Amino acid sequence: MDRLTQTVDRLREEIDMFETQCVAQLEETKAAQKALSEATTEIEVNIADESINKYKDSLLQVTSSY
Repeated sequence: MDRLTQTVDRLREEIDMFETQCVAQLEETKAAQKALSEATTEIEVNIADESINKYKDSLLQVTSSY
């Protein structure tokens, strides 16, 4: 019976450890998702800026040829 109690205690400790790891991994995942979202937004802004600059350059070329 003593051995079973020790096994149960050890397994409970392992469960607690795994639950703690799971919570930590969820927090890390949320942080990574936030960073990815921010990076995606920044890339989209850069692409939009490039498009606007190309459009402006085209307009300048057209207007300067008149």
